[in-house]
Amino acid sequence: MQETLIIVPPSGDQPAPLTQSSGPLDIGTVLKDAVMTTHEIAETFGIGAELIIKSRPRVAPVSTADQPTTPRKVVFSTERNASVGKEYHTFIRATPEVDIIAVVVPDGIGVSFDPETKELSGTPTTPGEHLLKIQYRHSASWHASERPSLEGCCILVANPDPQSLWLNRASAQDDPDWKPDEASILLKATGTLQMVAASKRGRSHAHVGSFRDDDFAVASFEGWNILAVADGAGSAKYSRIGSRLAVSTAVATMKEKVIGDQGDELSDAPATMSQNPVAGNIPAYHILGAAAFSAMKAIELEAAAKGNAIKDYSTTLILALHKSTSFGELIATFWVGDGAVAVYSRETRLLKILGEGDSGDYAGQTRFLDTALVSDSREISKRIRVELLPRFDTLALMTDGVTDPKFETDHNLASIHFWDQLWDELTPVLKDDQPEQCLLSWLDFWSPGNHDDRTIALLW
Repeated sequence: MQETLIIVPPSGDQPAPLTQSSGPLDIGTVLKDAVMTTHEIAETFGIGAELIIKSRPRVAPVSTADQPTTPRKVVFSTERNASVGKEYHTFIRATPEVDIIAVVVPDGIGVSFDPETKELSGTPTTPGEHLLKIQYRHSASWHASERPSLEGCCILVANPDPQSLWLNRASAQDDPDWKPDEASILLKATGTLQMVAASKRGRSHAHVGSFRDDDFAVASFEGWNILAVADGAGSAKYSRIGSRLAVSTAVATMKEKVIGDQGDELSDAPATMSQNPVAGNIPAYHILGAAAFSAMKAIELEAAAKGNAIKDYSTTLILALHKSTSFGELIATFWVGDGAVAVYSRETRLLKILGEGDSGDYAGQTRFLDTALVSDSREISKRIRVELLPRFDTLALMTDGVTDPKFETDHNLASIHFWDQLWDELTPVLKDDQPEQCLLSWLDFWSPGNHDDRTIALLW
């Protein structure tokens, strides 16, 4: 379909002669897709030019009112990730919202789908990314008539149990200074009392196959109960030897001292402590001070014999002496470094922290046994406590591998509420037929971020 257009001047004017070659012009060929006004056409082609206008058939607009809308792509996700070994409840989220009919969960991962509540639940057993196959329909707003069943998928992420990520590599038994990665002992104490101690290599050491730096020693001798724990510095190359020498030498020295004049004086102190509370301080100084001094000297001799620096044997040291008397329970302690030593009784609400721990400006900083300390009588004296107390549930010595996760702060350490919680955990352990083994197992408790060696000694 085409029409011929003759361009004429305004009313009254005559057509101008054509300047183009004879014959009409196809305006579509010249203009192609350009858009021009009548005035612009006249200026371009001249007055009187014959132009052919080809008209395109008019296409009626198509109504989309009755056309079905193409559904958007549906994205599925779980509302939260799962963790192996922990109870899990969640729902599957769909964008845009759809009706979920069924979910196929892989066998053996410990999770199932409830089609009525639309909930995923269970206790995951297998870590990793698990593919869930989802059957669903679009909501009624998408299709007014039928809604076909469609298939989609979703990833369920099950995080591994953090404990499973830790390795347990044995330490080098061919090392000349090797010692077991764990140790425990049960000992009959005086009267009806018992002593139990356990030490376990921390996860941070087990993961790389390094040595246990903590140590302990206990003894019941001539009516006295003697306990010692030590925590070798993790940064010191031979601290495992330093802690072992410290506790063994200190306990041996205390056994020698309690059967001498100082032991007799300390035993007699309770008779006058009600009028003179410091009556036991001097004999306790001679016994415990000598024990700390001997421990340090043993470390110095070892370092000299091996040609090593004394600081390579750095260790903390906590000592305790106990004797039951007709006046009450006599306890003397010495404490350098972190950790804790305390007496606790649930029934009488007794809690006595027997000294002050050493802590620095930063986490993990502490004071270690050293030559300057054991050579200073005032420094030794301020670290000794002598108490006459009523009957207690336990006298406890612990390294920071136990105190850090169980108490976290010095304020909590002085709170009987936290000791109640600890005693709730320890009571069934001590009632076991083999409390020393049970205590060793207890030391394996999980506490995020606390993976140091753990050592505890109890008189109960």
